[in-house]
Amino acid sequence: MTTQVTLPEISFFRNYFAASRYDVRVNLGAETAPPAGAGPPAETAPPAETAPPAETAPPAETAPPAETAPPAGSGAATARAFEAATTRGGAAEDEVDQITLVGLIFETSAGLQRNLSPLLARECSLSGQDFEILIRLARSAGSRARMTDLATQTALTPSGLTRAVDRLTELGLVRREACPEDRRGAFAVLTASGDERMAAALILHRRQLADIVGGVLDSSEQTELAGYLRKLRDRVNPGATRGARAGGCSEIR
Repeated sequence: MTTQVTLPEISFFRNYFAASRYDVRVNLGAETAPPAGAGPPAETAPPAETAPPAETAPPAETAPPAETAPPAGSGAATARAFEAATTRGGAAEDEVDQITLVGLIFETSAGLQRNLSPLLARECSLSGQDFEILIRLARSAGSRARMTDLATQTALTPSGLTRAVDRLTELGLVRREACPEDRRGAFAVLTASGDERMAAALILHRRQLADIVGGVLDSSEQTELAGYLRKLRDRVNPGATRGARAGGCSEIR
């Protein structure tokens, strides 16, 4: 039996299958046909290779900084001043520089104190200052000296000498005597105990000096050196012998 399909049905089926084919293409991700007249997609060119960075030239070497004068306190200025002082006046090569000469005197004095003082303190219970005061009194007329003169001879201040004499007075080595002409003045006088202490100290002291000085200088050199030192002493410390053989009173107590 043959079924007759009418024209409306044919139109329906045609439209249905057309829609079905479209749905299948969409759902399956089918590729759509390229538009008419369009060629295949052009291949994209690979990215161009970039040129490597140009090598930079090494930095130019800078010249070393110019030498500047040494800062103050570096010692160079002192060295130049010392050299100028020692060569000023065209001094002969065998002449002794005066800075060196005075330095030698200071160094010798310091060395003598280091060598002499400890033994006097240990054997005679006298400090270097005590010994200086006592020996000046022992070598003064009547074993006494005005306080002002004694201060000048020992390079002590009046108050410093007062404290030193007070200590020696407590030890019974020195006593004070009033000045008959002026009640404000005073003498420092070596006592009998002080004289005995000094006699023992001088024996030890002379033995030390014989070893230190006698071992370096002969008698003629010692005499010559003493004369030179007296001349220099009288120039820089003229009060060192003031009142050593004189009387009179002092206002220092």
